[in-house]
Amino acid sequence: MNLIYITGTSKGIGEALANELLKDPANKVVGIARSQTIKHNNYIHFNIDLSDIEQIKTFKFKTPPGTKKVVLVNNAGTLGEITHFGNISADMIHKTINVNLTAALIFMNDFIKAYQYAAVPKLIINITSGAANSAYDGWGMYCASKAAIDMATKVAHEEQQKHRSPIKILGIAPGGVDTNMQTQIRNVRPENFSRKQKFVELKEQNELYLPIDVARKLKDIIDKPEYAESQLISRLELP
Repeated sequence: MNLIYITGTSKGIGEALANELLKDPANKVVGIARSQTIKHNNYIHFNIDLSDIEQIKTFKFKTPPGTKKVVLVNNAGTLGEITHFGNISADMIHKTINVNLTAALIFMNDFIKAYQYAAVPKLIINITSGAANSAYDGWGMYCASKAAIDMATKVAHEEQQKHRSPIKILGIAPGGVDTNMQTQIRNVRPENFSRKQKFVELKEQNELYLPIDVARKLKDIIDKPEYAESQLISRLELP
């Protein structure tokens, strides 16, 4: 049995990826999100608010008998409030950083602690974004947290090269995907995000990827991580 942990499985890429993986009876998926939308014999759900660090700390990684591969996909993410610095509430900063960064780092740290010496293939995929390398006005918390995820991925990858039983660690940017996040961007006031029209046009011109397309590509990487071996931090190439 392949054991795959995914954060943010209640919608978007996380939900699509979980459903795609569950088509294979050899996969067991553990979903971590505030709400459950998936019902399947091989799906286990943990109701955890990823903005609440105390809830995150209660989660424990386990190794059921017969586990042949373990995977963590840090997928959950939020734009938070799209507005300029000076207008963001302290609570929103705290919540956005917790969801996008702190939760992912805790899960990555605990996954490594639990499985470092497990004699099975091990993989961590951190979902990142082009925003990690681009300054989008109004996206301060999202850009900052994704840049931090990229660096944490690089550091963890470097550390794993020193272990005799290394865990493969990748950062994957899926590009523009037709999710609730895109809806939020299109509905923002232009004074809070000057590039709003670009994202409106992406939707109007059908240039956004579907979550299922991204999910299928991520499944390919989970099945055969060597597909993504050329780059530690990479953007998905979809048709």
